[in-house]
Amino acid sequence: MIAALRKPVAAAWMALCALMLVSCDGEHGVAPARETERPVAAPPGTAPVKPTAALVAALKAAKDEDAKTAVVRKLLDRRGAEVGEALSWVIENEDDEDAKGRIVTEIAKGTTPDVIELLKKIYNVGDDGLFTGPAAEALVKIPGDEMSKMLAEGFKNQSTECASASVADALAKRKDKAITEALLWAIEDLEPTWQIARARVIAGLGGRKDRRATEALLDSIENAEYDGAREAAAQALALEDGTKVTAALVKALATDETEEVRVAAAESLGRRRRARQAEREAITAEIEKILAKEKADDVKKAIAGALAVKGPAAKP
Repeated sequence: MIAALRKPVAAAWMALCALMLVSCDGEHGVAPARETERPVAAPPGTAPVKPTAALVAALKAAKDEDAKTAVVRKLLDRRGAEVGEALSWVIENEDDEDAKGRIVTEIAKGTTPDVIELLKKIYNVGDDGLFTGPAAEALVKIPGDEMSKMLAEGFKNQSTECASASVADALAKRKDKAITEALLWAIEDLEPTWQIARARVIAGLGGRKDRRATEALLDSIENAEYDGAREAAAQALALEDGTKVTAALVKALATDETEEVRVAAAESLGRRRRARQAEREAITAEIEKILAKEKADDVKKAIAGALAVKGPAAKP
C-alpha cells in the first residue's frame, strides 16, 4: 500500500513546489539556477524535485498569459535542455497570437545559451513580425561575424512583409558588411508589393559609409513610388557624403508632391547645415528660395527650423 501511495504523493509534491516557485516575488523567490541545481526536499520515499522541473510543470499547468509569463521570467536564468524545450512548448501551444508575441518578447530578454538558440529558431522561421521582431532585436546585440551572417541569411528567408519590416528595423542598428549586403539585396529582390518593408530597408541603409547604399538612397528619394520609401530616403540621406546628396534633398524639398517627404527633406537639410560648414551658405540660399514659394504650413515650419539650426563653432 505504501508503494501505491508514492506516485500520487510525488505528483502532489511536484505541484506544490511549482506553486511555491511561481508565487514567490523577485525578492523572496528561488535564486537563479546554476549548472548543478540543488533538489527541493521531498517527503520520504519520493524522488527529489529539481527547481527547473517544478517550473516546467508550472508552465504547462498555467492557464492564462500572466501565469505563463511569470514562469517564463523565472526560467530565463536557468540552464539545460528542458528550459529550451519548455519555452518552445509554451510558444507552440499558445493559441492567442498577441499573447504569443508578448511571451516571445519576454523570452527575448534572456541571455543564456538555451534562450539564444531558441531565439535563433524563432528568427529563422520568419513567418510573423510579432515573434520575429523581438527575436531579431535581441540577436542584433550579440557581436560576432557568425551572428551577422546568420542574421543576414535569416532576413532573406522572411516569408511575410510584417516579419521583413520588423527584422529590417532591427538590422538597421548593426552596421557590419554582412548586414549591409543583406539590405542591398532587399532593395533589388524584396517582394515588390512589400512597400512598408522596403521603406524600413531604405531607412536602414543610412550611415553605412558604403557608396552603393548612398546610391540606393539617391535613387529611392527620386524614384520610389511609395511615399514612405521616399520619406525614409530623405531621412537617411541627412549625413551621407557628397554634394549630390544635398542636391537630391533640395530637389525633393522643392518638387515632391507629398508633404511628409518635403518635411523630411527640410529636416535633413537642417542637419547638413549644422554638420557641413562648406555647404552651409549654399543650402541656406536654396531653402530660403523654396520657403518663399511653399504653401504648406508643416513644410514651412520645417524649413524655418532648418534655417534656425546653428552650425558648429568656427575654429580659431
